[in-house]
Amino acid sequence: MERGDKALALICTFIILVLACRNSTIAQGNFILLPVTSFGAVGDGHTLNTVSIQRTIDSVASTGGGTVLIPPGTFLSGTLQLRSNINLHLAKGAVLRGSSDVKDYLLQGRRVGLLFTQDAENVAITGQGTIDGNGDAFMDLTRPKHLENADVQWTRQK
Repeated sequence: MERGDKALALICTFIILVLACRNSTIAQGNFILLPVTSFGAVGDGHTLNTVSIQRTIDSVASTGGGTVLIPPGTFLSGTLQLRSNINLHLAKGAVLRGSSDVKDYLLQGRRVGLLFTQDAENVAITGQGTIDGNGDAFMDLTRPKHLENADVQWTRQK
């Protein structure tokens, strides 16, 4: 086999591997890599994916840990609870965007942020993707609002 043929065969093998593993679990030693699309998450920027992404996190955590992959696309979500031994990996081109509805940020009756963890260890957020908390949805950008608190003079919170 000539050098060009070997390179072409290697590239084709890589593409087949990527396509075959696109929505499936990939074993990595004792840990797994599971895309959020495996549980129905849709990266269209409109579908609320909180349940699908959380199910992916919980599934990976139940095996002892691993990587939860957010592939390229815009995934809208409310609060996600990260667990021990979880790496939330945002691929290049992936956006995890916070919901604009404050009701999507409740966890066990408490209002929390987009990402939450408690009593967990070995938690990581990695990758070249973006986490967009969608803060503008919770602010009135047309006027400042004065607070009496000495630490905060001006804010635009609704």
